[in-house]
Amino acid sequence: MNTLAQYFINSIALGGIFTLAIVLFSIFCVNKSKTYGYLSGYFLLTSLSLSAIQKVHFFSSIEMSGNFTILTLLLLFSIPFLFMFLQLFLTLNLKNYPVKYLNILVVLLCVLTTFAPIARVYLLTHIALFLTLFILLTVNYILVKQKHDLVPYFTALSAIYLISVKSNIILFGWHAFNGEIFSACYWLLALMFLYVLNRQAALSRAEMTAAKAEAVAESEQYQAAYQKLLVQQEADQELLESRVQEHTLELNIALQELEEVNRELKEKNTLDELTGLYNRRFYDQKILAEFRRSRRNLTPLSLVVVDIDHFKPINDNYGHSVGDKCLIKLGQLIKQVLRRSSDIGCRYGGEEFCLILPETNTDGAVAFAQELRELVFSTPFEFDSQSINLTISCGVCTYQQQKNIAPIDIFDGADKALYQAKADGRNQVQVKEIVATTSRSQSGENDE
Repeated sequence: MNTLAQYFINSIALGGIFTLAIVLFSIFCVNKSKTYGYLSGYFLLTSLSLSAIQKVHFFSSIEMSGNFTILTLLLLFSIPFLFMFLQLFLTLNLKNYPVKYLNILVVLLCVLTTFAPIARVYLLTHIALFLTLFILLTVNYILVKQKHDLVPYFTALSAIYLISVKSNIILFGWHAFNGEIFSACYWLLALMFLYVLNRQAALSRAEMTAAKAEAVAESEQYQAAYQKLLVQQEADQELLESRVQEHTLELNIALQELEEVNRELKEKNTLDELTGLYNRRFYDQKILAEFRRSRRNLTPLSLVVVDIDHFKPINDNYGHSVGDKCLIKLGQLIKQVLRRSSDIGCRYGGEEFCLILPETNTDGAVAFAQELRELVFSTPFEFDSQSINLTISCGVCTYQQQKNIAPIDIFDGADKALYQAKADGRNQVQVKEIVATTSRSQSGENDE
């Protein structure tokens, strides 16, 4: 093959490597991946260095010392790019290896190349080639230790580069370079790097697909778990609501029972257990309240004191159980006569009863007392086939806004009227006017 045809073929090979460098640089510009940036820089510098080799080889008749210097510098500058590419692409930790000092060594060699004579430049160029080979062998050694799946490929890369360097030295010695050998070497390196990059990209896509599938599966599991949790939460909510309803029902029942107990307690505190009428405690509270209301509303307030005639002989002759039955019967008759809800019947003590009649004047109170007396007189009291003629005496007293009067004065007036009825022969109704005392009138004013 003549020199021109050989030069043309080598130019096409160099153009291919240069084009590859431009393509890798374009990829770097698009996705901003430093891996492609470093690799494009490496192939760009190697293509330029091969161009310098070709120029020296085909135009050796001309002084080519400048091309030797460029060749050496380009080879030296390509080393850091190759180093950074391999470290970034393989994610290698090279802190414990001497490779990290290569950049410093490259800078020193570049300085030496600038001032070294032509014979020494050849030697520095071979040093650059051996540094590249050293990087490939070191990386391959690290990958073998890590049991990396790319070991076969980098072993092949190291072998190709080693064979190229050794072949050049064997065939042409230390002071010459063959462009065809290194063009073929860098083409094989380029193809190998491209294959490895594509393989890693395919693996990355497969990993991404697997990761996406795993994410989808995890998402479906999460959705299933979430649905299960929702179902469980709804069941727990229903159970909680059911328990709340049960506790609410139990609480309502307890409150009702408490209200019933309070009502019973209140009745025990305000009702006389024997007759069912109100007791003395309730009378003391009610007479004071009605007295104050009478004063506010300027309405009359009457009090009737009732006492059973000859009650002691009944207990002595018939027994206390019969006497209790008489009291019960009288309580029933009093309830029968008390038609208004405002009228209050109380057992004051023993056989004595007090009837509070709000908004009732003297005539009304006397009529009420006469009705009760006649009802008692006409009602037969029969117990255990025994008939008792029971009568009552009544004393009436009415408060009609007299001055200096207290509730106790009303009771004293009715009590005196009762004693008058007893003295006049019993079974009758007597009326007394209110007589106030100084101490009682003062207490009445204080109560107001």
